[in-house]
Parts: sequence; structure tokens; C-alpha cells
Amino acid sequence: FHLTETGKVVKKPCRDSVTRERQRLKKQAKLYKNGLLNFETIEQSFQSWLGSMKYRNARKTAYNMTILYNNLFGKEVEAKNGSKQKDKDKRQSSANGKETNIKRP
Repeated sequence: FHLTETGKVVKKPCRDSVTRERQRLKKQAKLYKNGLLNFETIEQSFQSWLGSMKYRNARKTAYNMTILYNNLFGKEVEAKNGSKQKDKDKRQSSANGKETNIKRP
């Protein structure tokens, strides 16, 4: 935690918890490849961790962990509403009708 000049409390994730989650994902990837762990369990665990990052100022950390998750499992994270979370958002520009790629922080 730390306070801003205006008195707002800013929560940051503990570095150890980020490291533990990274190691957990790598271990789960090995277990998944060996057939000892099903993918639904892994996805539920990762979604839970991402949810805990939602209440901290950790967008970049969550983004980088999502990239690691995608690289390890070759699948994208399912969002709660059923749509897939992408590395890049593709948005339709109403002005010229062309797609533009917007990178997330």
C-alpha cells in the first residue's frame, strides 16, 4: 500500500505472489502436458488470480501473466462474459471503417 498526495490508497501486488503465480503456471503446464491435471482446473485457478489483481493497480502485471499463460497453454483466457481476452484489441474506427490495433498497457 501507499498513499498519494491526495490521500488515495493505492494497492500494489506483492512481488512474491506474482513470482509464486508464475512458478505455479509453469508447474501446472508440465502437469497438464503429462495428463495429470485438467485444463478447467488450471483456467479456474488463473482466473481467480487475475480477479485478485483487479483490485490492485496491476494491469501491466496481469497483462504480462496473461501472455505467459497464452504461451504455456496455447489458449487464450476466457473472460467471464464468454469473450476471449486478446493481446491486442481490434476496434472498428467509425470515422474511416478500418480496423486499428490498440495495445494494452
